[in-house]
Amino acid sequence: MSKKAERHPIPLNQRLALTVQEVADTTGFSYPFIDQQIAAGNLAACAPGGSGRSKRVRPADVDAWLQATPWEPLSA
Repeated sequence: MSKKAERHPIPLNQRLALTVQEVADTTGFSYPFIDQQIAAGNLAACAPGGSGRSKRVRPADVDAWLQATPWEPLSA
């Protein structure tokens, strides 16, 4: 049996860190938008091993970013 077959994925709501794609999927924002928010310093992230390709975001930081984001009604 391969290592992948033996792995038991942890549900998103129990993860200590999320990928940029997982943040995009769970918030409904696009991957490029989330990546821009990280680059601008609006959303905290880390890059394990120093690689910018594998950024990780803590769920608490996603919550804090969403709370700090101004939400205004859109006019029809």
